[in-house]
Amino acid sequence: MSFSNYTETDLSLPLSAMEAVVIDSETTGLNPKTDRVIELAGVAIYAGQIVADADFQTLIDPQVPIPKKSTAIHNLTDEDIKGSPNFVDGFASFSSWVNSRFVIGYSIGFDLAIFAQEHQRHGLVWNEPISLDVEELIRVIAPNLPNYSLETVASWLQVPLENRHRALPDALITSQVFLQLIPKLREINVLSVAEARLAIEKVGNREGEMIRNKLVGQKEIVHFDTYPYRVRVGEIMNPPQIVSSQTIIREVVNTLIAKSIGSVIVELEQDHHGILTEKDIIRAIQINGPEVLSQRVSQYCSYNLELIHQKEFVYRAMVTMGDKGYKRLAVCNDEGDIVGLISSADIFGNYSFDAIGLGRDILEAKNPEELGRVWSGLASVTRSLIFGGTEPRTIAAIISRELRGITHRACVIAEAEILAKTQTKNLPNYSMIVLGSGGRGESLLAMDQDNAMIFDSHDAIQDTEPLLGGIAKRVSDILHQTGITYCPGGVMASNQEWRRNQAEWRTLVQYWISRTSPEDLLNADIFFDSMPVYGDEKLANTLRSEAIELARKAKPFLTLLSLRASNFNVALGMFNKVKLTDGRVDLKLGGIMPIFSTARVVALRHGIKPRSTAARLREFKNMNIVPDQIIDNLLSAHEIFLELIMRQQIADLEKGLKPSNKIATKGLQGIHQQKLKWALDKLHTIPNVLGTPV
Repeated sequence: MSFSNYTETDLSLPLSAMEAVVIDSETTGLNPKTDRVIELAGVAIYAGQIVADADFQTLIDPQVPIPKKSTAIHNLTDEDIKGSPNFVDGFASFSSWVNSRFVIGYSIGFDLAIFAQEHQRHGLVWNEPISLDVEELIRVIAPNLPNYSLETVASWLQVPLENRHRALPDALITSQVFLQLIPKLREINVLSVAEARLAIEKVGNREGEMIRNKLVGQKEIVHFDTYPYRVRVGEIMNPPQIVSSQTIIREVVNTLIAKSIGSVIVELEQDHHGILTEKDIIRAIQINGPEVLSQRVSQYCSYNLELIHQKEFVYRAMVTMGDKGYKRLAVCNDEGDIVGLISSADIFGNYSFDAIGLGRDILEAKNPEELGRVWSGLASVTRSLIFGGTEPRTIAAIISRELRGITHRACVIAEAEILAKTQTKNLPNYSMIVLGSGGRGESLLAMDQDNAMIFDSHDAIQDTEPLLGGIAKRVSDILHQTGITYCPGGVMASNQEWRRNQAEWRTLVQYWISRTSPEDLLNADIFFDSMPVYGDEKLANTLRSEAIELARKAKPFLTLLSLRASNFNVALGMFNKVKLTDGRVDLKLGGIMPIFSTARVVALRHGIKPRSTAARLREFKNMNIVPDQIIDNLLSAHEIFLELIMRQQIADLEKGLKPSNKIATKGLQGIHQQKLKWALDKLHTIPNVLGTPV
């Protein structure tokens, strides 16, 4: 009867991606305690647009006469509402149409107050919906308007006013106003529903609001199965059985029987591979007879074998299989060699299809608004994983994977838009790369953009600018709209400084490594963690390999990197008390950064190939250069910092605060207090690892 239960509402959702209804009502008067509802209406919006032919409107019989002074405003008479449903039946239809969507309105406090009173009058249970008041958002954006009537605001935004003071036209006007507010709110870094609600609270003006809605937290994923997010493909793959395309099928049958397997990988020309299954052979024999056994596998194998990297998470394999209908995937390593095979039975047999939702949302996003919904889904997955006991480094790797996936999809959308706009068919060969934590696989929810673009050396920047510059700028805008905000330092491909051809990048990296300024060190070291996400991966991987080799040979540069990694302040004071600023401690600057910087230095010094901090430190540990316990302690400290930051970010999102890397120590459980102090203390050993002066 009342509004639906809102426990699954996700307030981290970007405003541009939300699914909502803009509602309005007409009443017998302006006193919520005594007046009655006589009309209900709503307009549906989704992903930044009004949904055509999806509105709702009904008259309500208030079962009392309509005062003439009210009729003078909305022109509704007793005769007009004769035969209309009563409030109980009318609101039941209305609330069913609203369902669990966000509710938006203009001066919505009045509407909600009179709804609540009507529920009480009829003995009904009242559920408060999650709502946004457009009038209050106007006060946030335009505090100096002469007044905040809908007429004034519509005139300011040039929204046409038609048929005012009827519920459906007013809801339509309000929806048009709200959609125009979204880019204006984005300009002041109000992106999500929670941030909009917090901005309203800060303004502090809630005139006419009779009730205050409860701020509910991130939605829980019911029966959330963390397995697909914890396990990597390489952990569950089966050894591959690879045969030549010239192999006779009878030999394959003997292999299948001897090894108790259901398929073989077929090696085709030019490093391509196909697959031949037991079912393929049976089907071929049924159609063509036993002579099939003496024929070559190339005549019957499938040529569409899809590859997936062994380091991908299982849920990513689920996405690929579910999206393309594949039953088997070949597993490859960094060099592209096939090292395993997984089947749908291996991963879908015991686990829910729910895990494919996140990756599929990215693959199917057709515009920035749809892509923006992924970020909130990522926050929800993170919350479920962290409270489900998944290792923080695994969660950070998942966030990074989807950051790269979102960036990839943003490139697809941007490229299509630019090609259509310029009517160009061919683009220069290029690669979009993600830098820093996204490349290392250690992103958290307080993410901003760190990316760059590389294109072929024979393409001059002035020749590529109209196309690649346009793509890069559009990608940056799309990412910002989804919640991955602009980089404060400008490290984005949309900035021409971070968009160069391969020869220019090579020259610049050489320059960085030969220099000693802090900015050059910062630019160079984030480049060592880069990861290609779109386009020609070879361009990016070649450049990264060259940069690493240059750095390995530059001892003065490595020395400076070591000193920089050792230059941090441990946030522990006298009596082992954590040093705070405004009640918080920055666990990136004073926690994970010294550790990942240290891991990067030892990787460059010793030719360690992995990108992640943990993998680098583990390989370094195996070299027996420093005591094992020191490295083990740093690995544990790194995980503690990640977990504490993630928990804080989830808590901040639930309050409508922008997530950051600063955690509030007040309220931390005793065990987390002890872990924090222990982890901070272990940072003192970093100079021993790097061999720098203490």
